[in-house]
Amino acid sequence: MLGCITDSGSYYLIHVQALKHASHRNSLSFVQLKFISLALEQYQFRIKKYYYKKIFEMNQQNGVAIKDTSANPAPLGLFGFGTSTILLNLHNAGFFELDSMILATGIFYGGLALIVAGILEAKKSNTFGLTAFTSYGFFWLSLAGLIVFPKLGWIAAVSDTGMIAYLIIWGILAALLFIGTLKISKALQFVFASLTLLFFLLAISDATGNTTIKHLTGYVGIVCGTSTSVLRSLPSQRLIKKISVKPMLIKNQI
Repeated sequence: MLGCITDSGSYYLIHVQALKHASHRNSLSFVQLKFISLALEQYQFRIKKYYYKKIFEMNQQNGVAIKDTSANPAPLGLFGFGTSTILLNLHNAGFFELDSMILATGIFYGGLALIVAGILEAKKSNTFGLTAFTSYGFFWLSLAGLIVFPKLGWIAAVSDTGMIAYLIIWGILAALLFIGTLKISKALQFVFASLTLLFFLLAISDATGNTTIKHLTGYVGIVCGTSTSVLRSLPSQRLIKKISVKPMLIKNQI
């Protein structure tokens, strides 16, 4: 069957070459040649599409399929993000100082674990999971870098204006991801809506230096992190879990 596709392609290529030869002999104008060539290419594409569809149907009838049985990476990403967010915002709420416990959790569980989860989501063909988990995995790593690098003397500390811009940009990304959840689930909508609010409140608290807003931001972050962790146990998690079943073309059946 694939031979038919190849033969049809060669057949029309011969015709295109013939048309080009005719055009050199002034039999056809360039515009006419271009129009006919495009028509032939479109027809060739339709033939290929038809035969691939037949191959797909044949493999479905014969039960030839491969199923992705790898584990769902979403719980790792959700728990990693939720745990790190809760710990950081307990600090923002004034319960304890920013210390190595928060930074270590942010680097390893909030950063590296989310990146791993995002890469595994790519295997599931889950573009949203890939984007969200890897983006906020690198957010946690970049946040840790902003805190640790100046203390090591590697780079100057970020200015207040720079930190405000940093938080606003991440808030905009959260807002864009929130728009992406409008067709997924209410639970995810709440997570990204609260995350968006969290980033903008952080930016406002840094801009004003208001301790009350800072503490309020901490409580919003605790709610956001808790909702992210709880999301794993909700039925809506099925909408995040995307195990794809893809037909596998077997050469000896064509």
